[in-house]
Amino acid sequence: MDESDSKSIDKAISEAFFKAMEELKAVIEGENEVLARGLPNTILELKARKAALQAQCTALLLEVSDDVQALALDQALLDQLAMVTQDMRRLTDENSKLVKEATQATRRRVDAVMAAIQMAAGDEDDSLDALMKRSSSGRHKGDVKD
Repeated sequence: MDESDSKSIDKAISEAFFKAMEELKAVIEGENEVLARGLPNTILELKARKAALQAQCTALLLEVSDDVQALALDQALLDQLAMVTQDMRRLTDENSKLVKEATQATRRRVDAVMAAIQMAAGDEDDSLDALMKRSSSGRHKGDVKD
C-alpha cells in the first residue's frame, strides 16, 4: 500500500470540530455558573447558543469520524477526542444536576405561590360566607330597596 492509498483525517474539519467543542464547553460552563447562582431565567440565550453548537459539533464529528480507518490510525486525534469527551461528560453531568436543582426550586416557588393563592381564596370565601350570613339575618330579599 503506497502513501497515495493512505487516508487521513481532514485537519481543517477536526480543527473546526475541536474549536466548536471548546465554544460549547464555554457555553455549558457559563450556563452552569448561572444555574449555580440561582438565576435560571437568564439562560435562554445560552440555551439557544448551546443547541446551535451541539448541532454544529454533531455534524463535524460525523465528518471527522466518516473514515473510521483513518481515525483509528490518528492516535493524537483519538487522544484529543477522549479528553474532550471526558470534559463534556463532566460538564453535562454538572449541568444536569444544576438544571434539576433549578427545576426543583422553581417547583417549590410555584407551590408556595399556589398555596398562598388558595389560602387567600379560602379567606375570601370565609369573608363572603360571613357577609352572606349577616345580610340574610338582617333583611329579606323583599326588603332591599333600589
